[in-house]
Amino acid sequence: MLAAREGNAAEIQIHASHDCATRADVADQVDALLGRPVSEVEGLDFDVDIAERPEHRWRLRLATINRADGARRSREIEGSGCAQLADAAAIAITMSIQTNRAAAEPAGQAPPPPARPEAATMAAAPAPVARPQPLRLPIAISALVDSGALPHAGWGLGIGAALEGRRWRIIGEGAFLLSPEARVADAGGGQFRLIIGGVLACLEQRLGQMAILGCAGGEAGIIQADGSGINHPRDQNVPWEAGRLELGLVGRLNATLSLFVRAGVTVPWSRPTFTINNDNLTVYRPDAVTGRATVGALFDLF
Repeated sequence: MLAAREGNAAEIQIHASHDCATRADVADQVDALLGRPVSEVEGLDFDVDIAERPEHRWRLRLATINRADGARRSREIEGSGCAQLADAAAIAITMSIQTNRAAAEPAGQAPPPPARPEAATMAAAPAPVARPQPLRLPIAISALVDSGALPHAGWGLGIGAALEGRRWRIIGEGAFLLSPEARVADAGGGQFRLIIGGVLACLEQRLGQMAILGCAGGEAGIIQADGSGINHPRDQNVPWEAGRLELGLVGRLNATLSLFVRAGVTVPWSRPTFTINNDNLTVYRPDAVTGRATVGALFDLF
């Protein structure tokens, strides 16, 4: 008999991202509003779907299924936050259970005693207060291509992290870029590497699961140069500093993974000249404006 009762208990299905709402969150609120565990309710099932829409709006679709005749009733609510709609779903489920219970009472039976004032107040609350959108701290792994900072097109790998708010994000990243050997005819040349760390401040405009970024910031690091093909090669580490402007696009694949692409320009604050043969031959000098493209993935680990 116990097993049969559990099989008839109300079932709540939740379709939402993990940082928005879970079945346990909604069920706990329904228990508190109802004054008894939802597992004791029979004859009804609920399907809750919460999804983000454009312009930072959210939509709740709640379906109530009556097991007796299979009837399905649906309602749709819009709000400004996922947590707000999760609270609204709990209130709507509670009201559906109370309405179904009243309809199932035999005719002529005395009505149940009035609910405690606290429970009635909670169930009648018109609209839950929206909870603040949580900050995110995703980790980024990326591949970079640069044209202009090194003698030839440079490529490399980067790693970083971001602090994301509702319409902004702060990005910190480090990268290591290599370039093919640069030579001056048969007189020799050198190998060059660029090691940088940078910070970008971005504003974003969300379009559903996509976001457009506009970013500005700066970077600092060193250019490593190793002479090759000359009589007395030597190594140099030259400071590198530059401002950055970039545009980007971020697309969310699931609750923990997003892909992004950014492209823009860097403007070096100084442009060192690398020479050989007693400074008589110039190997290369960074361009006044260089191009940079970054492609990578973001992992929401925190």
